[in-house]
Amino acid sequence: MVLLLIPHHCIVTARLGYYPTPVYRNKCMMAKSKLSEDQIMAYLEQLENEEMSEDDIVDLGDDVTITWEEERSEDEVDQDDTGGPSYSPTTRPHVTPPPFTPVTPPPTTSHVDAVVMPSTSYSAIAETTTPVTPTGASRAEAETTSTSRDSQEFDSQDLDELAEELVPEYSLIYKLPKQTVVAGNRHVWSTKPPRPKKRKRDSANYTPGPTPATDGVIEADEIFSLFLDDLTVSRIVYFTNEFIDKVKQKFKNLRNMYDHTSTMEMKALLGVLIMSGVRRDNRISSEEMFSSDAGAGLYRAGMSERRFSYLLRCLRFDDAITRNERKKTDRLAAIRDVCDTFLSNCKNCYIPGADITIDEQLLSFRGRVVFKMYMKNKPAKYGLKNVLACDARSHYMFNAYPYLGKGSVPKTEGSTQGQFLTEKLIEGYTGAGRTITTDNWFTSLPLAMNLLQEDTHLVGTMRPKPYVPREAITSKADRLIGSSLFLHDNNVTLLSYKAKKDKNVLLLSTRHHTQTISGRKNKPEILHYYNKHKGGVDVFDQLCAKYSCSRKTRRWPVCFFMGMVNMTTVNAYVIHKEQMQKANRNPKETRVFLREMAKGLVKPWTVCLCP
Repeated sequence: MVLLLIPHHCIVTARLGYYPTPVYRNKCMMAKSKLSEDQIMAYLEQLENEEMSEDDIVDLGDDVTITWEEERSEDEVDQDDTGGPSYSPTTRPHVTPPPFTPVTPPPTTSHVDAVVMPSTSYSAIAETTTPVTPTGASRAEAETTSTSRDSQEFDSQDLDELAEELVPEYSLIYKLPKQTVVAGNRHVWSTKPPRPKKRKRDSANYTPGPTPATDGVIEADEIFSLFLDDLTVSRIVYFTNEFIDKVKQKFKNLRNMYDHTSTMEMKALLGVLIMSGVRRDNRISSEEMFSSDAGAGLYRAGMSERRFSYLLRCLRFDDAITRNERKKTDRLAAIRDVCDTFLSNCKNCYIPGADITIDEQLLSFRGRVVFKMYMKNKPAKYGLKNVLACDARSHYMFNAYPYLGKGSVPKTEGSTQGQFLTEKLIEGYTGAGRTITTDNWFTSLPLAMNLLQEDTHLVGTMRPKPYVPREAITSKADRLIGSSLFLHDNNVTLLSYKAKKDKNVLLLSTRHHTQTISGRKNKPEILHYYNKHKGGVDVFDQLCAKYSCSRKTRRWPVCFFMGMVNMTTVNAYVIHKEQMQKANRNPKETRVFLREMAKGLVKPWTVCLCP
């Protein structure tokens, strides 16, 4: 296929399947042709040298035809009402291949004119547009001109407006010749949208945002304690001290550096970690962190470098005696209790809004563990996978499910892992008309039908399934890039959007029931909604990585715990912003907020050391 560049003073009639934009000066129009580049250049040279007669027709294939006419003299040019030149109906050039008739372009002195016009578009434009009558023509001639297709002239702005109105309805919506389509598993889809049924909404109203549990909590370190509360920190201190009792016997000098820790010191350790994330010191060595030249004074005020490394080494989250027994049924036994408490606090502090995003997060980890994952599309590539549920507007993470490898997700007949995880994450949030946005690993028709019964919508991309008809998967040659095929089954809509020449994107929605094309780029409404709400988890993951406190470790429970600290800082800042908005005050910057959080966690321990 060769692209033919036609100058602005030409008119090209082509069956391209879309409506034209007006041809202006100093612009080029492009048409498709099956000829070679040398043949096209030869035709253009003949046109420029005027070696062809007016009866000669240049055939550029089945789709494009150009005709040439002699150049008009100045006597054949009239003046319109605005003073600009306008060709009279008798001398105006035109394109001759039936049944197409061109539209007069903006006035030029060239001898070849062109416009792009599909066969289905001419009648619609001719019926809705009033032709321009040349100055000096009689009333009878004007009436005759208005009824003749060969003499119709349109304003460029009118063509623009008509194109914007007519393109979505006739060209960008791909219509199948039949009313029903049968998929491979005999699932029947309809090409006509049904009337959506009215669904009952849950009688209990909810107000999205922070819950009453956050009322009166203003300081950054206090908001942090809403998620990693004193009970959780005390539990970590208890099991850390148990491990210290085993380790400290190896040291000859039993100094305070190797003694038990406390709740205040553990919070100070968390404050040092948060400050290292703010200063981007989480990837440098502890010696450089605590140096007097490059390190922050907060580090040395909280503890020494040797104590910092020792506490990270001894950090434990469960009872080591019963761990082996619990690992037989739970691979996350080493940090299960801390993780469950953290997620419970996240649910208690915030109510998500009407739009929820479910997606995957990968915590960077290169150590040895049976459920380490490889995900090529993630920045870390290797790590521990979490499936998160976030509010699409505020990016608050209110629920998560650690993925523990093959066999960790219960198998149900007719259900996929994505369906199980989605239903697990939104337990307690259904029945209120919310909409869940997922990617193709989660989305399925059975999931959409189950959620619809619980008054919850689903919008997401989808992989080819047995219940997806072949017409929606294959990319036909007669479909334009950017065209959409809509299929319906009760209150479920399947969209096949042709994004590239050989690529169709499948989307499933129970929220949208009309075949609507909208927006500046003339895309389906389903696609606009998905693009707007798909980034809830991705933005949350980016916020976690921006000021991450995670340090290099070979112990996967520590990697999980560092991930919880990062999630806590992001959720705490969301609570802070919501509180400031209610008080009509400007929220603090993220760096300032996290710096105050670190200082608030370290300060009690420094006062205890230096009374």
